[in-house]
Amino acid sequence: MAWVSPADSFGTAIGVGIGIGIGVGIELANPLSAKLLADRVAALSELR
Repeated sequence: MAWVSPADSFGTAIGVGIGIGIGVGIELANPLSAKLLADRVAALSELR
């Protein structure tokens, strides 16, 4: 496993967080995907 500096991992976490935030924002702005989002959250909850 390659060594990753804390700054790199922090930057990656921010990038992923922004990507997820944009994806969720787009889905929330689209009423048709609201049910899909709810189904996905339910599916993720069942996996835990």
